[in-house]
Amino acid sequence: LLPLRAGEELTLSNSVGVRVVRGVAEIWGALLRPSPDFVEVVAPTWAAVPRLCARGPPEGEAEVPELGGEEEDADVRAFLEQRSWPVVLCLRLGQASGLQSLRQGLEAPLEQPRLQAHRTWPILLEKFSKVTRALPPEEPAVLLVMGNKGVGKSSCC
Repeated sequence: LLPLRAGEELTLSNSVGVRVVRGVAEIWGALLRPSPDFVEVVAPTWAAVPRLCARGPPEGEAEVPELGGEEEDADVRAFLEQRSWPVVLCLRLGQASGLQSLRQGLEAPLEQPRLQAHRTWPILLEKFSKVTRALPPEEPAVLLVMGNKGVGKSSCC
């Protein structure tokens, strides 16, 4: 189990299974909520390294319910009861096991590129989605993304 504060980020490499036990986490813009299921994140060495970000509750939600009761093992329930961290993850490694492979799954080599999207992309995409919802279905919306090379256009779309 890995406790995180809201806003903390984690680099994932190789193959790591991620399960949110408490709070909300974000990977590549997808929100992960408490679930009994793992999401497999595969990051090949030739691709940009994904970042997992611990988030507070989404806007408009007071608190994200956590799994508990019968869904969780006794040791996980005890961990959650003793701590008040806003985000708690359960990590599962791909094929290998042990501390060394855990370190490899969370510490990508410095020469491996990092996937980064500017913080304004989610705001722009939200505004664009509001515009597209207002259009009739026979008028598809078009978004033209322009910018210098290497500024994150591909990570937006």
